[in-house]
Amino acid sequence: MAASKSLPPSGQQDDHNLAGSGLFAISADGKLQAVDSSGNPFVRCGLESRLLIQGGSHRGAGGNEMPVMSSGDSLPYLSPCPNYRYYFMRDYDRNQPLIAIHIPKSAGTSTRAVFKSWFGGGFREHYFDENKGRMPKRHDLARIQRPDRPVVVYGHFNRRRHFGVEDYYPEVTQFVTILRDPFELVMSSYFFTRKVGRTWKDRSRVPTAKLSEHILSATPNMLNHFPREVTMANYKELIEEYFIDIGTMETLHDSVHRIARKLGMPFEPKMLGHLNATERNESVPASLRDLFVEKNELEYAVYNYVVERFADSAGQA
Repeated sequence: MAASKSLPPSGQQDDHNLAGSGLFAISADGKLQAVDSSGNPFVRCGLESRLLIQGGSHRGAGGNEMPVMSSGDSLPYLSPCPNYRYYFMRDYDRNQPLIAIHIPKSAGTSTRAVFKSWFGGGFREHYFDENKGRMPKRHDLARIQRPDRPVVVYGHFNRRRHFGVEDYYPEVTQFVTILRDPFELVMSSYFFTRKVGRTWKDRSRVPTAKLSEHILSATPNMLNHFPREVTMANYKELIEEYFIDIGTMETLHDSVHRIARKLGMPFEPKMLGHLNATERNESVPASLRDLFVEKNELEYAVYNYVVERFADSAGQA
């Protein structure tokens, strides 16, 4: 935290410039990462609540030691509000394997083609074979990874069905994914599963109830694909500790463009098709959506956090 110069709101309040609050985020190598010179509450809380932090750390969502905006012992900084937690998503390390989580019915089929073009020989898939009831193949990532060929494992990682990240690749620590409004996700999954599920080996997962009944009883098939268990207490930390980026289907082009930038990959809108779309032949009243949102508080907390986090970058990727 540092002071910045600002003018008083009126000459009747003071006759000279005032010291305004400012927040500066500095990386370990001394480079300036972000500046906020404003009257935001988390920047300007009282002096009595400020805390000098030097090389501090906290336990992350996965139990790992994480720095708390520390710039190293030689560059102490003031954290204006100890109760305010700062979050920064991780940088991509091309020398380590990446997992791209395909949440079902969240534009994953369209996005998969883009990732395949990016990673070429380093691209691997991870999908349960529903027709044969066969678990995904386990890949030897240490053998596949090379300095000239980064690796990505792309697919469904459902922990409830025992082919999640921790079941197969607990050592992987960097992820990307695309989310979708949970209500729309459940709607789309309902129609898709009823359409293709007739050839599945296990047909118990194919919904038989009417759409309105299914929506009120279903849990979105979303957070069970995350790399660790998600709770109301840890979801922000988990997102920031493990993910390079999270996009949304509702802003798909901007999201994939942003992911491309972070991975150092090329992107043009024509690379992204509209694949595996499912036709709907039923609708539901708006009141049903309200009940669904109320019932799935955690899923919407995660989805809204991601939407709000990247709202300012929409259209700027």
